[in-house]
Amino acid sequence: ELRAIEDLPAPPAWPPALAACLLERRLATLWPSAGVRVALLSQAGRGGDAAAVAIGRVVDDPGSLRRRADGRPEAREPVAVAHAGELTLAVGAAGGIGCDIEPVAPRGASTWRDLLGAAGFTLAELIAREGKDGLDAAASRVWSAAEAVKKAGGVGGLTLGAVSGDWVALDAGALRVATWVGVVGDAAHAVAVAHRPPMA
Repeated sequence: ELRAIEDLPAPPAWPPALAACLLERRLATLWPSAGVRVALLSQAGRGGDAAAVAIGRVVDDPGSLRRRADGRPEAREPVAVAHAGELTLAVGAAGGIGCDIEPVAPRGASTWRDLLGAAGFTLAELIAREGKDGLDAAASRVWSAAEAVKKAGGVGGLTLGAVSGDWVALDAGALRVATWVGVVGDAAHAVAVAHRPPMA
């Protein structure tokens, strides 16, 4: 039987496979009945199609993957895929899920205001005050959360739900979007990852 003794500090950079485990375990606590599966791959030094490999890791039947007319891989099961630089993220869950991954790029306040709009920028400032993020990380959370909601066909503005360590929950209407910021692999910057839960 395993027992938690103490909290350990997070590593300065997460290997992609461990970051995937971290994301999957956290999301399983948020949506235990969804069977969330996460793959996070670095394309550096990896031959072949990283999206197909990542999708294959989160579906029950990797042999069922097909290619769309544009050449992109497609699964029969609900899977969301996102890319940031050399990183490829795939998330599968019963009922579908939206995801996004964005590099935490340094930008000025006026640039973030233009990208996020007034409401999004105000939310990013609130996250920066309430949590341990700087403005760039907080704004990247808002950006990735909005993309995850949009990719999944959702609509509505975002509001702050809860802050818990490296995790910030944002609410989009009745939906909660979980966001995480951390350095993965050899990336020069941290990345912001957002997951929109399966629809009820």
